[in-house]
Amino acid sequence: MLHFGAPHAGNSRGAGCSAAETVGSRPIPERPGSGFGGVLVSDGFSYRADLATTGLPEVLAVVERCPLPGVRTVTRSGMVKHVFSRDGHVVYATSSDPVDRLAEYVRRAGLVGEELIDSLDQARSNSSRRLGVLLVERGLLSPREVYEAICRQVEAIVWSLFEWRAGTAEFEHGEAGEDGVQVKLPVRRVVFEGLTRAPAPGHDGDASRVVEPSFSYEELIDIGVGADEMALLRAVDGHRTLAELAASSSMDAAEALRRLRAFEVLSLVRARPATRRTVVDAPAASSDGPAPIERSS
Repeated sequence: MLHFGAPHAGNSRGAGCSAAETVGSRPIPERPGSGFGGVLVSDGFSYRADLATTGLPEVLAVVERCPLPGVRTVTRSGMVKHVFSRDGHVVYATSSDPVDRLAEYVRRAGLVGEELIDSLDQARSNSSRRLGVLLVERGLLSPREVYEAICRQVEAIVWSLFEWRAGTAEFEHGEAGEDGVQVKLPVRRVVFEGLTRAPAPGHDGDASRVVEPSFSYEELIDIGVGADEMALLRAVDGHRTLAELAASSSMDAAEALRRLRAFEVLSLVRARPATRRTVVDAPAASSDGPAPIERSS
């Protein structure tokens, strides 16, 4: 469940966008059982979410609809990761997990030899200088290569959170500090990639829901939807369930369900409103005569 904080005292903007309203041209997603509620305001906004009931993708997606600058702090068993965002983009991320450090990413990617990384990491720890600066200064990597490594490091930190099924996520409105190199990764693309990379869907809900398309092609380009995923989207017709769409897909059914869930979180598809059954008056009949006529509306 998401718990939204009230605006700070002196907030003159009043209520901002609620979960039933729209932000710009895109509605804030409301998924059955997602736990969204409360009011998102343009300043003085905060929330707290339990990842056991509300997945991080939904947390990121709903705030992306109201693109407030701030930091999402995600905590589990003493481990803390921070994700900073601004204008619908992830700009920075930090982690207390040693495997998320830039030195470890550079080591795993084979960009620099083991001994050099150990030496540079020791030099960094003995000074206030950043590893990226040392890599460029010593001619081991170009500035572009360091920037790309930081982008991949930030993505890895964020994507690792999509595997968490327990813990808490908190958001505090405010500008990210200017300390260190900042990147610009679209939140919607990060959410989509994170959902499709996660080893287990989690928070899936009912696959018997019938869904209909609600996307624009501009959104698909921005997110980077691939050919197989585009074919899956084109199959969404407002008549078939998630399970039926997944079963008829050319990709593995579990993979298809994972992508359909990502489409739904990002409001590229939406649950079709339940069909109402209405009874039409019919002529009086004997006890063994015809039953009243039911029609779908």
